[in-house]
Amino acid sequence: MLNGDPQFTIAVNNITVGLKQYNVDVMTGGFISNLTIHNFKRRPSDVYNCQISNSYGVVVEQIILGPASLELERRTYCDTSCSIELKCTLKLVGATPIPWIHSNAGETIRSLQGRHVNTSNILIIPFCNSQDTGDYTCRWKTDILGKTIMEMSTTLSVSGPPFVISHSTSVDGSDTVFSVTFFSKPFPSDPKWYYNNEPIALGTKFLQTTTYSIVQIRQHRVLVNVEGFISNLTVHKAEYGLYKCVVLNSVGEVNQLFVIEQEQNKFTISTSEATTSPDSTGNGVTVIIAICSTVFGVAIVVICIIILIRRISSKMSGNSIK
Repeated sequence: MLNGDPQFTIAVNNITVGLKQYNVDVMTGGFISNLTIHNFKRRPSDVYNCQISNSYGVVVEQIILGPASLELERRTYCDTSCSIELKCTLKLVGATPIPWIHSNAGETIRSLQGRHVNTSNILIIPFCNSQDTGDYTCRWKTDILGKTIMEMSTTLSVSGPPFVISHSTSVDGSDTVFSVTFFSKPFPSDPKWYYNNEPIALGTKFLQTTTYSIVQIRQHRVLVNVEGFISNLTVHKAEYGLYKCVVLNSVGEVNQLFVIEQEQNKFTISTSEATTSPDSTGNGVTVIIAICSTVFGVAIVVICIIILIRRISSKMSGNSIK
């Protein structure tokens, strides 16, 4: 018996509880008994029995406190073709799972509700993509008030085709510099540059550099600083034509195009949206929308011209009859 032991405090309080009577939920008066252990030291296996009795009988509730072990794989991997399940297990009586936290590079990205199954908190990420990369922290509330939290994190690495973050063109005297900023996981091969679909020959005409850089990517509407790359092509006395940067990794590739056109003895430089293979990204959608908008605008102009011609023709026909 624990009564009278200064290490333990036992309290019994009135409480409203829910009972089932013939499959009907009924709220009625009940009791709650709390055992507080002072200066608690967890041992390999502690067994506590709560014995409740009245004039009609006795009931015993047994609680076994073993070592609190939070189990979660430290690092997991997936690619854009599959889903992944993160399983976090805590064998601790009374522990309750609370939402996972997704973060990357110190930025909190989102809170995710897992599925509670027995002693596990399971989080499913369908069809991984680059926005899902980062750290996932499994959290458990280990006391009634929720003031004590146990947590453990795993790092999710997502493999996918590289993608272009930004691109630019600058002119310095007789040199034109084409620049492509991109992100790639897994690690990419050295970008390849082409002029009119022919590989460039590095030398006095063409100079290529590729460097590491801290870049910003968007993960579920949150901007995150990560390690990326910048590839520059410096062209001495650039001629008009098509310049292309191709970035390749083991999953896919992305192409960024630059076009120098000659208009009225002046050079103009334009770019097109990057195209990624094998899987299309949001950039591809932008291209399709832009093309559709252009085609639609041309169609409207053509229709207007046809209507105008018909009106002029009808007026001329009317005048000739008169």
